[in-house]
Amino acid sequence: MRVYMQRLLCSKSKLSRFSLLCASCCCVVYLSFGNAIFAEDRSNWPNPRELLEAARLNATARPMRLEGRLRNGRDSLPFGLEAVPGRVRYTFPTLGQIFELEFGPSAPVLREIRDGSAMSEVDPSSQIGSTGLAKGELALDFLYWPDALIERQEMVKTRKCYLVRLNAPSRTARHMVVFAWIDQANGAIMRMDGHNWQGKLTRRFEVISAQKSSIGWILKQMRVQIMDPETGKTSRRIYLEITGENREPSTSAPEESDVLSLSLT
Repeated sequence: MRVYMQRLLCSKSKLSRFSLLCASCCCVVYLSFGNAIFAEDRSNWPNPRELLEAARLNATARPMRLEGRLRNGRDSLPFGLEAVPGRVRYTFPTLGQIFELEFGPSAPVLREIRDGSAMSEVDPSSQIGSTGLAKGELALDFLYWPDALIERQEMVKTRKCYLVRLNAPSRTARHMVVFAWIDQANGAIMRMDGHNWQGKLTRRFEVISAQKSSIGWILKQMRVQIMDPETGKTSRRIYLEITGENREPSTSAPEESDVLSLSLT
């Protein structure tokens, strides 16, 4: 198992290069035509908690400072993201909010920073402005839920993945269960679906494209769908877009060869 986790953390593939944003900014891949399911000897499968730990380590292995925005139609909410090993900080200047996710040995802690240094714990269910997206969802706090099980293997487009089921630790959680598809080759989180306490799908996260940067491949655009649990239809689409590095806005669009489209639209 140790060898498996080391292989995941050292992967040079494009998907693992932008797995920081995949993990810290709710990144997933969903295929509308469905997934191929196949059988395999379960004795070779990794421990699900170690698999999730490797995905989380991938997410904060490399320091980075990025600029981006949450976009809903014409409405746009700029943010800054700063990641160092063990911690991710989100800054929303127009909201006057800074919150930080610190990765502990057993569970993450979400705090709001006030007056430059004072910290207070944040309700993970509190929304980010009027986006409809909770702070805990942006931080992917459910990846720390201890009750995890690999249900089966599936092909997500051309990627061979483990389908991991994460059960909520208590009724106070926003979701009853979250399903995560994790790439077997590099540990990148490929897709995540959240279901409420009535078993209805309420969230879906999709990576649309990635882009080259000075630190490797990072996210370019991700789509978050907020679902109406009664109708199963999308009630709101939010796009998370990375626009620049080092807290400086991007001054030009990336070259065609520097954008990796996952062709999921």
